[in-house]
Amino acid sequence: AARGVGVGRRRSGGAAAGRGAGVRCCAPPARVWAGEARSGRERWHFAWQSKGGDHIGNRGVGISGDSLYFETPDCNLVALDIKDGSERWHKSICDLDLYYFGTSAPVVIRNHVIAGVSGDDLDIPGYVESHDPVTGERQWRWYVVPQKKGDPGSDSWPDEEAARHGGGMTWQPVTYDPDLNLVY
Repeated sequence: AARGVGVGRRRSGGAAAGRGAGVRCCAPPARVWAGEARSGRERWHFAWQSKGGDHIGNRGVGISGDSLYFETPDCNLVALDIKDGSERWHKSICDLDLYYFGTSAPVVIRNHVIAGVSGDDLDIPGYVESHDPVTGERQWRWYVVPQKKGDPGSDSWPDEEAARHGGGMTWQPVTYDPDLNLVY
């Protein structure tokens, strides 16, 4: 098993694979390696300088066109050029001080890069966000549990405080139904 780099809590971390543009990618926490799909020869290696987080593992990369997307343990969504591994952009997706961290495999759906979060040491709500694949700007955020009275499902909670501490981390990649154009 690969190990994460940088500072923060470390555990034996798993690496996840992806492929696109004639390359196979391996992504342990805070790193991505790309190799030639046919020969396995290393094409490039990207190392994120982590500022912390839980280096528990990486659940994969998202690939669309000539871009590769991955999450870092210290709460960043990173876009790389799949041909040479150069960074295109990175955006914060969660608050490391609240013990969120990133492990989910981003999913690219049309003009959206969907990212989830891990954590819950402080009984905080999980959410999914969408980012523009070219600029990285956040397009929207959806919380798994209601955040205020009137939100869908809020009537099933005893009060707002209980709902806001409902957890529901989104560390698994989303599922997309293209016929219905819905994310699950």
